[in-house]
Amino acid sequence: MINIDQPSRTKLVGYPGRMMLRDIKRRTLIRKYWPERFRHQLLRKNMVLPDSFKESFVFDEINPVQAMKKQFISIIIQVFCSIRRQDL
Repeated sequence: MINIDQPSRTKLVGYPGRMMLRDIKRRTLIRKYWPERFRHQLLRKNMVLPDSFKESFVFDEINPVQAMKKQFISIIIQVFCSIRRQDL
């Protein structure tokens, strides 16, 4: 008996294990860039520091978030690192 209530796929899409490989890649990126990104967020959202210091840090060339933008697509950064869309 065929169950017609639930959709079924007849062939594989892509190659087997591709979703797991994407997940592993995302997790390694988070593990690699999390400390730098966390420090950057703390400096940017700090209420004690003057605004001129915060602005100079955001537009600094050595900014780790800027380096990540060049290397990885914005979707991974936005979803797994919680960077707002307007910062991209």
